[in-house]
Amino acid sequence: MSLRPISPGGALLRRSKVFSIPAPLPRNTEANPNGFATSNTATTPYPTHLSIATPLSSLKCGDWGLKRSLPLRTTTRTSSPSIRVEAIDTVEQVTGFSSSADHAITLQKWQELNLPLNTQQIQSFDLTPGRRSVFEEENPKNLSNPDMTDNDDFRWKFKGPWLAGKNDGEFSAYFKTSVRGRRAEFQKLLRNTYAKSKMMEARNASFQQGLGGVSPTIKAEEVTDEEITEFIRKLRSRRRNLYQLIRRFLDLPPSSIRDSDDSLNSLINRYFGSNSPQESIDIKTLSPYGNSGPPKSHPSAGLSYLRTSAYTFNHHLFGPQQKNPPVQSRVILPKTTATTMGRSPVIGVAGFVAGIASSIYPTNKFKPGLQENIPTINNVYSRYPGLQAFDPTADGGSKSWVHPVHAQVDSDGRVQLTWELGNPEAVAIRTNKLGELKPAAAEKSYWRQVKRPTRAQTRPISSAHEYGLSNMLNSNVKLGTKESLSEMDTLIADTKELR
Repeated sequence: MSLRPISPGGALLRRSKVFSIPAPLPRNTEANPNGFATSNTATTPYPTHLSIATPLSSLKCGDWGLKRSLPLRTTTRTSSPSIRVEAIDTVEQVTGFSSSADHAITLQKWQELNLPLNTQQIQSFDLTPGRRSVFEEENPKNLSNPDMTDNDDFRWKFKGPWLAGKNDGEFSAYFKTSVRGRRAEFQKLLRNTYAKSKMMEARNASFQQGLGGVSPTIKAEEVTDEEITEFIRKLRSRRRNLYQLIRRFLDLPPSSIRDSDDSLNSLINRYFGSNSPQESIDIKTLSPYGNSGPPKSHPSAGLSYLRTSAYTFNHHLFGPQQKNPPVQSRVILPKTTATTMGRSPVIGVAGFVAGIASSIYPTNKFKPGLQENIPTINNVYSRYPGLQAFDPTADGGSKSWVHPVHAQVDSDGRVQLTWELGNPEAVAIRTNKLGELKPAAAEKSYWRQVKRPTRAQTRPISSAHEYGLSNMLNSNVKLGTKESLSEMDTLIADTKELR
């Protein structure tokens, strides 16, 4: 059966990315470490097909922008109309599709959190903030490695693999297929590096001699084999410089290397031999992926394009609030169950599974005083009902209000969400239960710190100083005594009788 010819315009539209659907991503084929069976109809960890939505006016007609209309009975009887197309052209001339509400609603819930995605925490020796946005452009330079001027420490995509995450078999296969046949290219890189270093040495010597930094230009072709052999011999004893060259040549992700028996050392030994004394490589990197490897996807995973969460929620009645509105979470797996004794509980927030924050774990509470300084377990699981044990009386499962703090995508492509318990005032405003708030009781030690009120040192209400009569106080005029005042009273009384 011959195929129908396609016009040039139709072929152009078919090849265009604007009018075509991208190819689906492969499904996750990694083995489950717990040994549980997976279902083909279960929600996949990540979306594999494009999710398509249509306006309400077109939905009533079954128009989704495809070759043929879709049945109204299937697409209109849902609160979230969105589909994923599995096959457009089939033998039966039927468009195969299914609902994509599972991932579409999850994305909508996540974007309602207004939570940006950050990179992992940078090492403690760095003075920059512990968390940075994945869209941060002004990344600091790596001052310890001046040769790497293109911000290699902050890239997430590399051509080479992360050697620290490979076993011996995978490393040997990578060495045979991608490294062994590039010996000539690496020798060319060594020649260029040696030529640049010789030019820098000549320029520094010119500055010291007062010649203004004028130095001859040395090309890689002018470097002799004896000089390259001597340069390689020096590199064997300087493993740190050799590591930088190999990483730049193979485009390897940065890693925090502290042991001499690392995969990179094995690679160095295969290239340059191991007849030199072993030097422990201790390279400090600013990369947030140095300890766990770069992520499999973009660090944002397409979930959010916000750069910061530095904003204040302004309530229409109460004004700016200290905390953003909390979101409701649900207990997925409590701490104590019949099958998960001793495991850490997990909750669900906005369609994502999150672990337990550090603030929810039992903490030690110290009482004041020298004799009472004994740590006692303060069980704060009671602040989250149903988190300690399963509560069968809870309608729809145990729920509570939480505040998402920050999120990141790890090297395996999983979203790691950190949260804290909901603020009582924010929860009361969110649930419209301000009348149930109780004023916080002051601690007993507070009253010991308050000073007792003392008698106020007040001045007379009216005095000569207040009325500007300070000169009278300083004069030599004697004030009247009791005898003179009584004589004046008798004189006034006699005057009244004469009248």
